Amino acid sequence: MNLFSILSLAATLLGLIAFTQAQQLDPLKNFCRRLDHQSTVKDKTLYIHGGVEIFTNIDGTGKQAGPKSIGINTYLIFVDLSGVWDWKTNLSLTSFNEREESENVTSNNGPGVPAPNVIRGALYQGTPNDPNIYLFGGTTSFEGNGTVYSNSTILPGFGNPPTEPNSLYSYNPALKAWNRTDVSAQSPIRPNSGAYAEAPDQGLAFWFNGEIDSGSSPSTQALGDAFVAVLGMLVMEMGNGLKVTNVSTQGVSGGKPVVRGKMVYVPGFGKNGVLLHIGGSAKATTDVSDTPGEMVGMDVVDILDISQAPANPEKAWYKQSTVGDFPSPRMDHCLVLASAQDNSSHNIYMYGGRDNKGQFFSDVHVLSLPSFTWTQVSTGYGGPRYGHACHVVAQRQLLSYGGADSENLTDTCDYEYRAVGLFDM
Repeated sequence: MNLFSILSLAATLLGLIAFTQAQQLDPLKNFCRRLDHQSTVKDKTLYIHGGVEIFTNIDGTGKQAGPKSIGINTYLIFVDLSGVWDWKTNLSLTSFNEREESENVTSNNGPGVPAPNVIRGALYQGTPNDPNIYLFGGTTSFEGNGTVYSNSTILPGFGNPPTEPNSLYSYNPALKAWNRTDVSAQSPIRPNSGAYAEAPDQGLAFWFNGEIDSGSSPSTQALGDAFVAVLGMLVMEMGNGLKVTNVSTQGVSGGKPVVRGKMVYVPGFGKNGVLLHIGGSAKATTDVSDTPGEMVGMDVVDILDISQAPANPEKAWYKQSTVGDFPSPRMDHCLVLASAQDNSSHNIYMYGGRDNKGQFFSDVHVLSLPSFTWTQVSTGYGGPRYGHACHVVAQRQLLSYGGADSENLTDTCDYEYRAVGLFDM
């Protein structure tokens, strides 16, 4: 057997090992840690899609054993939030493998395909009378411990960027089926790491700035470990028939779009409510490198008047100074909103995050409106957390899901049971 045949056989065997590994690793049974996923809460169910997952082997007694591996979660996970549950002992999680359900996938734009396995995208709940949830954005590339993982044959779930046009995917839980709508005319290349929010009462969803990298599109694979920050904000009208508009953010971002910031919808603030953007890292559009950019301070927040967008985007954005005990600048944090019943005042809770210098945060801060005053309400517990997602449940609880506590993802597993934490607001 010549050298070429030996190498070909080795590659084939390696691919088979990777395929078998991906099939055998269950996102719940082999769970160690999950971060940079997409999630949303609808009808008392928490939906979790994609994300980087750290898998661990399980021995005969059900305990974690052996080495850990990094992959992308290829299952859609459901967390039942109805009834009585204890987040530390009896939380109910179920999942199904989206690749095995491909026969149920349809599309209104040609042959259907399953939603891509991505990280750092957005999952929207949609309007109250719409049974679907929606996936937008994300990448198939992940950088961890100084290594860029993309299309790796030894890590489960990682693959090439999707070849279909940039799309908004809708998922119907009852049918277990995905649909796809082409939005490439407004957003040619799938972005990731942008801030997102939605106003379900108005049927609106938003995606702000972000980046493109080697996992965004087949045309961007040559970027390697570099990424490019992108301007603009997509406004998606989710009512009868999808309408997508790309709104200019030049007035608020200038030539430095923000990546890994967070955004929250505040209803009853102004005519149609506002969006608040907090934190992240600003990077020039001309900077094609792996440098993270400059951290955005907490002494000023960006506000979008929804009534002015998308008709008058240059007047829709403005900057608002804040006062109080300023948190450290951060990215990959999470935000949730708690409002008075009459919407006369609002508290925006910010939990965790990290900066671009290797510092990780576990604290909880509150930005109170309309005074725009920062107050630290907790130093945290258990350790730092970034790359997580937060949602409001039972009207008074901040539910945190997933995340990591350091750059060494395989050092330890998540200290939270099922990666879920609760903070009483």
